Amino acid sequence: MVTWKGATKATGGDCLVAWETVCLPKEDGGLGVKDLATQNKSLLLKNLHKLYSGDPNPWAAWIRYWYWDGRASGDSPCWRAMKSLLPLYRSMTPVVLSNGASTSFWFDSWSSAGVLKDSRPALFSHCLDTTISVKTAVALGACGLAWPP
Repeated sequence: MVTWKGATKATGGDCLVAWETVCLPKEDGGLGVKDLATQNKSLLLKNLHKLYSGDPNPWAAWIRYWYWDGRASGDSPCWRAMKSLLPLYRSMTPVVLSNGASTSFWFDSWSSAGVLKDSRPALFSHCLDTTISVKTAVALGACGLAWPP
């Protein structure tokens, strides 16, 4: 296949249109090409939502069994990619506290102070267990924080 450069291969410097423009919808002057990086991020976030919302589908059950319960011997590239999107997912989703057993004390937005890691960075810097749940933190005295925050 010959490119608009007149050769069989074209590199970034040979392209005549910026990628951002190519990805715009046709009605906005683009070519309507899907940006695969954005598409991938969206689909990984959708899968994270299935995991955290308790969706009973087989894929979510499999991930919970192997990765959440620590049965896998290591992380797969897909699981690492999803874990890297956890901060973004947590920033976009509200948390219903319930009993606090599955709510992260430091990383979920469950209090009026927002994400405690961000709103209380000095306190977080002294934290010995960043994986603690709200339920456990309350049971242990929540590092001397006034309850509720």
